[in-house]
Amino acid sequence: MDACPFCQSGIITHVFAETNHFWAVYNRAPILPGHSLILPKKHYESFFELDAAERLELIEFIDSTGRLLLHHFKGEGFNLALQDGWLAGQTVVHLHFHLMVRYEQDLPEPGSWYRALFLDELEPTGEEERTILSVSEMHEMVTSLRGLTGFRK
Repeated sequence: MDACPFCQSGIITHVFAETNHFWAVYNRAPILPGHSLILPKKHYESFFELDAAERLELIEFIDSTGRLLLHHFKGEGFNLALQDGWLAGQTVVHLHFHLMVRYEQDLPEPGSWYRALFLDELEPTGEEERTILSVSEMHEMVTSLRGLTGFRK
């Protein structure tokens, strides 16, 4: 767990909302504006490690966070993605969902976001790499979202 980026104390600087067991984290390399992660505070590797109460809390948190992001970023839809296990494309071995706010004609094809998740890890393909937000850009975004949720840390 020491190497897990989501278990490091610095993750709290990216958190903009929480429940008892979960955090909403703004993605430091968003594919589109509003791209956030929902992850458990405790280190779980798989969705199947959650108990029934945690799964219910997770779904309710995804609902409230998704609605907040859609409203704030004026989105027209969203993708919710989970890669559970290496063969499913999970590259950070800590359970997390990608919540991606979508807009009309935001990407070349509706499913293009999935390939974009892996641009930093794939061999060069001629495609642009994802932009990583600067510390100040990240702070500004998280502060703005925290203002909407009342999160204080």
